[in-house]
Amino acid sequence: MERRHATRYEVLFPIRVEIDQSKSGIAISRNGSTTGILAVTAESLVVGAPVSMRFRATIDDPDEHRVTGHVVRVGANEEDPDGPFHQLVAVQFESERPELEALFRDLGARAIE
Repeated sequence: MERRHATRYEVLFPIRVEIDQSKSGIAISRNGSTTGILAVTAESLVVGAPVSMRFRATIDDPDEHRVTGHVVRVGANEEDPDGPFHQLVAVQFESERPELEALFRDLGARAIE
């Protein structure tokens, strides 16, 4: 059953992920929407873990975007299972972020069905 309610866009940018005040790391986005982001990371995350994410979608993006949410899915990064970004993680935002749709679309990102 398909549960997505928002258009996803292929996007590629670094993300600072904060798991709690003592643990943070870097992730690379794979796709994003107004309701969440799929990314690869070196951090070992678990389903249900709260996370805070900060990113600039482009180098000249005037805004640092900050979102909070929780991990809804984890798995192996099948494209590079032995690489530094070995974990695939899906994060659902606490609340929808409609401003991200225009940002992702303006990046020239391909919409994913």
